[in-house]
Amino acid sequence: MCGPVSHSPLYYPTYLYYHKPLNGEPTDLLAEAIFHTFLFFQIEASLKDLSCLMEQYHVVSNRTKSLHQVSEQLLADQVLLFLQV
Repeated sequence: MCGPVSHSPLYYPTYLYYHKPLNGEPTDLLAEAIFHTFLFFQIEASLKDLSCLMEQYHVVSNRTKSLHQVSEQLLADQVLLFLQV
């Protein structure tokens, strides 16, 4: 079945630690990179969870279909036995 989601370690290139845009004010690209990496891993984990839920849905759906078919067959057999009496 589905297990826990594993997260890869984060890697930050050195050029992301400090950056001066054209207006001369420093920006923190590391913070942006951390946020985007965190967001990426959250989306990846959500997609894995969704895949797991879809797999579980299909298992339950197939079992329900099987139970329904068996129930209908039992009812048909019961009617035949009743008519033979």
